[in-house]
Amino acid sequence: MDALTHQKVWRIAWPIILSNITIPLVGAVDTAVIGRLPGPDYIAAVALGAIIFDFLFWGLNFLKIGTSGLTSQALGAGDESRAAAHISRAFVIAIGAAVLILLLHPLIIDFALGIFKTEPAVTSATEEYFNIRVWGSPAVLANYVILGSFIALQKTKYLFFHQMLLNITNIVLDLVFVLGLGWEVQGVATATVIANYTACLAGLGWLTGSSGVLSTRLSLKNAVSENLRDYLPLIKLNADIMVRTACLVFSFAFMAWMGSRLGTLFLAANAILLHFQTIMAYGLDGFADAAESLTGRAYGRRSPTALLRAVKYTTIWAGATAMFCSVTYMVFGHQIIRIFSIDPQVIDTATSYLHWLVISPLVSVWSFQLDGIFTGTTHSKEMRNGMLISTTLFVCLSLLLTPLWHNHGLWLAFVIFMAFRGFILWLWFPRIPRSIEGSGLMKSAPPR
Repeated sequence: MDALTHQKVWRIAWPIILSNITIPLVGAVDTAVIGRLPGPDYIAAVALGAIIFDFLFWGLNFLKIGTSGLTSQALGAGDESRAAAHISRAFVIAIGAAVLILLLHPLIIDFALGIFKTEPAVTSATEEYFNIRVWGSPAVLANYVILGSFIALQKTKYLFFHQMLLNITNIVLDLVFVLGLGWEVQGVATATVIANYTACLAGLGWLTGSSGVLSTRLSLKNAVSENLRDYLPLIKLNADIMVRTACLVFSFAFMAWMGSRLGTLFLAANAILLHFQTIMAYGLDGFADAAESLTGRAYGRRSPTALLRAVKYTTIWAGATAMFCSVTYMVFGHQIIRIFSIDPQVIDTATSYLHWLVISPLVSVWSFQLDGIFTGTTHSKEMRNGMLISTTLFVCLSLLLTPLWHNHGLWLAFVIFMAFRGFILWLWFPRIPRSIEGSGLMKSAPPR
């Protein structure tokens, strides 16, 4: 196995960074296109609909994270059959979850709209958006497995092609359906559904055609017929990651809910600013995903030296990129806000809170990076517990600080939440190399 270098980190990370940045562009482009229509109601409806799907889809993001972690470890141990089995089982879980969402979607939207008390026009548009976009669920969940597989296989150029195809398709169809045909929120939702299925079909072709010996061993038929015990490692890991991700999505939704209580204007402004956060987060996740793959393989080989080297190299570049994001938001933030809306009130309100997004990359990057490390080494219990504690802190701080300092208090609580996520995982990080040293299966790292 090749020695790890900064060049290898970048070879893995840069396609992930570019492709990850395109992921939130689905929502960002939706917001920017719908923002061409007058008033804040359309932006608020698409933002609220996106939050509901975040609950559904981010909560199932373990299909990407769990697939990547377990598959990386299997490949690190030289067991390609086990790696292929993990991917096949993840597809079975994705299909089952998508069917369940489609069956329950009328109850899901009724429950969600009962929580978010918005104006009638926003509620109606949100329901319309949801009832169309929900039919893309099978493609979205299958895409998670495809992306996790590409990361584990370190075939990140295919991940880049996949996300570029998805987002270019979404952008073009947004422009055609909304600005060309005047379909409003129906056009935004329809564009997203078509884009996800297009990317899913292409991704399946690239996965089965690009992964060498693995492509001959992927079998949904065999995965369906396996004993439930074969699914236990994936189920256990995914259960912890699902709790962790559900807490994260809840935190974003809770922030949107608090913003909606301040008024539609603040809901729309915060929705724009949260796009800054998600674009930055997905970009920095390129190094977290690289850390996930590299530490997973080192963990599978039982090499603490290789693991610590992977942590060091990926974290150096993640920190430098976070500084670049902060400077970019400080210099160009106002211009970026104007891309998302033409409404002067929305622009002015979002600009008033921009400085929180300048701070955010510098405090958020450590939690992203540690998430990747803990996922790659399948230390999911610590991730779950850390997120439960951090989310509880965020809710308490939001309820305490928002009445005192209005929307500034809400953003302060959010920044503290992101910082604390990283801090608590940093405290628990020494458990990972100790778990290798205590296994009795240590192997030395390859020569530099």
